[in-house]
Amino acid sequence: MFKSASEVTSHEITEINEETLSGVELVPPGVREDLRAIAAWLDKHNNTDRLTVYAKLRSDTLKQSLRALRDYQRSSSMERGQGTGSLNSPGPLRGRLTKVDSTSKSRTLKISNKAKILQKAITGHVSSRRQGSPGHSSYMHGTLTSPHGRVSALHCLAFAEYLLAQQLVPEDRVTRTFEMILKEPMDQLVTEGEGLATQARKSVSRGDYQAMLSVLAMVRHVTNIQPEYDRLLTNCQTSIRAKFAAIIHMLQETCVKALEGFVDSVKSDGERGLPKDGTVHQITNDALRFTKQLPDYAQTLAPILQRDTVLTSSLSNLPRNADASLQAKALLGAYTRFTGTVDNAQFTLNTRCFGE
Repeated sequence: MFKSASEVTSHEITEINEETLSGVELVPPGVREDLRAIAAWLDKHNNTDRLTVYAKLRSDTLKQSLRALRDYQRSSSMERGQGTGSLNSPGPLRGRLTKVDSTSKSRTLKISNKAKILQKAITGHVSSRRQGSPGHSSYMHGTLTSPHGRVSALHCLAFAEYLLAQQLVPEDRVTRTFEMILKEPMDQLVTEGEGLATQARKSVSRGDYQAMLSVLAMVRHVTNIQPEYDRLLTNCQTSIRAKFAAIIHMLQETCVKALEGFVDSVKSDGERGLPKDGTVHQITNDALRFTKQLPDYAQTLAPILQRDTVLTSSLSNLPRNADASLQAKALLGAYTRFTGTVDNAQFTLNTRCFGE
């Protein structure tokens, strides 16, 4: 589907999208006619539904491509982190790399080249949608292996599969075949989203609210790319279209719990962790560091913060024609002011306790 690594320029890599894929000749005319002839023969002489077999094979290929991209991202992340970083357990990855090493060198090189091309393409695809970036390099390293790239990759690959199905599958069965191809890869993406949310919840429960930033980045990305998915899945069953919306809802709920938990942690901190020398309380430092990074996600947080009627009341002071960006900043400002007030009161209380 893609050109070889030596034929792809950096400009072409960052321009891979639906329009680009539409101009790619996925199947040469001669091969296409041969496949149609074979399909006609199978329809006449074989009881097996060839389209079910076709959908299964293409679905497996799509899943393998996404797993290859995931493993490539992880191995690249480990190389940059010198064996440490965002991976909690590099052991299984070493097992996978050993398995790859056992294959032929030419096949390994081919897979590596394709993964690099796809990774670079997705990097450009994601960066064009970003609305700012967190300030910590450790955060960037930690999110490198998150499902961001696979969300964009699945869209690109799914669109290519749709074009391919249009060329090889009878017109009246294109949509149904496409649904069968996408079902398991979409489930795989949902599972990855659940994994990200679960990891974030565990980190938040330990008081590490920086982990929420990776979820916010994911919410921002999937929200931005959702219109492209909606357009691609227009004729598909509701159950298929709902999978992507479910990812957004699940991640947003994780953010809601994290934001509520953050305020509660500040309120209930009491004298816990107060340094003996009376220096800045740790939770105050953590709170300031966390809230300082939230403005990068103001528009992503807006739908979440709007659920709080106390925060939405702050919008009444805005001009009637205030745009969405200004409203988002106002909501975040109200939340930050509230958490700051609580934190300041708690810090003052702790300081008095120390003085006594």
